Amino acid sequence: MWLFLCPKFSDSLSLLFPSLSNYDSNSVKMNSSHVVASWMRKGGSSPQSRLSEMKRKEAAKVAKLRKSKMTTNVYNKAQYIDAYIDAKSSQMRLSNALAERLPSCVSARSSSELADLARELGGRYGGTAGALTPSTPVSFGAWRESDPSLSKKTTFLETKMHCIMREAVTPPSFSHNAYLNQLGGLRPLFEKRKPLLAACKTVKEIRSVYHRMIKELSNVGFLDKTPVVCLIVQELLGNPIDSKVILACVLNFIQNESLSESGVVQLVGVYCEAVRYADLGTSGPSFGDLLRLVTVTRDTIQQERLPPVLAAPILSILFPSPEVTLASLEQLTYGTLASHQGGKHYLPGVAWGAYIQAYSRFGASLESIQKLTDRITEPKETAQAERLLSDSHVWGAYLSVSPPSHALEVFENNRRFYQLKETAYVTASLMHSLNSTQRVSDGEKSLSLFRQLQQDKQKVHGTTGVFAEYMRSLAICGDLSKLLALSVDYEGFLSLFGVSYEVYEEVIDPSQRTVESGRRNLSQLRQRLPLEFPPKLQHEWERAVTLLTTTKEQSDYAVSAEDLMDML
Repeated sequence: MWLFLCPKFSDSLSLLFPSLSNYDSNSVKMNSSHVVASWMRKGGSSPQSRLSEMKRKEAAKVAKLRKSKMTTNVYNKAQYIDAYIDAKSSQMRLSNALAERLPSCVSARSSSELADLARELGGRYGGTAGALTPSTPVSFGAWRESDPSLSKKTTFLETKMHCIMREAVTPPSFSHNAYLNQLGGLRPLFEKRKPLLAACKTVKEIRSVYHRMIKELSNVGFLDKTPVVCLIVQELLGNPIDSKVILACVLNFIQNESLSESGVVQLVGVYCEAVRYADLGTSGPSFGDLLRLVTVTRDTIQQERLPPVLAAPILSILFPSPEVTLASLEQLTYGTLASHQGGKHYLPGVAWGAYIQAYSRFGASLESIQKLTDRITEPKETAQAERLLSDSHVWGAYLSVSPPSHALEVFENNRRFYQLKETAYVTASLMHSLNSTQRVSDGEKSLSLFRQLQQDKQKVHGTTGVFAEYMRSLAICGDLSKLLALSVDYEGFLSLFGVSYEVYEEVIDPSQRTVESGRRNLSQLRQRLPLEFPPKLQHEWERAVTLLTTTKEQSDYAVSAEDLMDML
């Protein structure tokens, strides 16, 4: 009891129990035993321990508050913005579907037709857009339950796989996964009918499968034709079907399916990118075929010039023919593909890069390519020319078509001044320039660039172009063992291009490292994953192995001839 008479202890109690400060000394003395008993029940042994316990609890509250602020709040503004964009895009898809279904505003006059159409559209878009007509405004607070950070991460991975790993020249929204995601829960319906496309040999058979898919999807409320036709074209080019039949099918879709303007543009872009990805080369559509495709597209969308997004896909699959000259290529690029901005020509950087490479394929000299590059980066003639001076696509295209000595000199002298990023695409371009000489010394330099890129953990090194040039370098240097090891390398090669470990275990035997087993492995991977594993890598591996085996046979034959001469 005498402890309460000590000044220091009384001050400590006033800090611990502020309510005691309002009482007089008599009341404190009367209730002191009760306070001490309560305090001891709570585990207190001294004022200092009680203070430390309070500090610990306060620190825990602060840590919890900070953690809650670090995570996404359910009322975060970013989620409202993403939800609004989702709702707006759903409304735009509704408008496109309505335009395809009703080409003119007066085509459906009867109330029964409008009612049926409203129910059909409502089943597809009612849950996402929150409206049955495109004129109804979308509320800003439209909610979305999914996590925005997860959606952004998925989009980033799809962009990385489509634009970087596979070196596509179309936006990520044109990828195969993007169109499958648009189907949503109806994806199994498409997967069920997809095997029928492999057996199609004519346009009539393809259209029969297409109408079957459209009928099944429309029965459950899916009315947008664009994802379906784009997926069909991608699947067809993943199968061994004549490319002319596929082009005829694309033209048929454009002219007869009443696609919206956006749908036509997407279909043409998807077709050209699928041709580039399939690595058809000169066996793909001719210059005349592509010119016809451009004409039909331009007439359908009723525009004199095609949208800039189509320039790079079209230019990337243009190959020379006897009747086509550089003037024809220039007329197509500047007359139809490039748009005008204030009297200047405009194309994205990836399209200008594709134009430089096409210019080289058509037989242009290095001097002509230099003049073309100067014209592209001239601010008086080209819109956004200053940005093109540091664009990796323009630089990569120029380096890939230049002689090795010139390419290395220009790159080393200008990369810091123009702040050029040493991406995997630029490295692959330098490797391509070195491999073009077919000399062992240049092949070793190319392998050195590949090893440097692999050592840098901050950069993406597993792209289609990098591994294709790596295979060419191994062939030039005569390293067959590394080529055979590459065909069974899961972590360093196959996994980078979407090959799952389950498929790897089913198809590949790592202990078998022969030319025949390597060919069989890559061929089976292409059959199992036609849209995941790039055909260009299989083709480059085949060419590299063929070059090495042919060279070895010739060298063995030459030695045998020398031995025969010695014997004589």
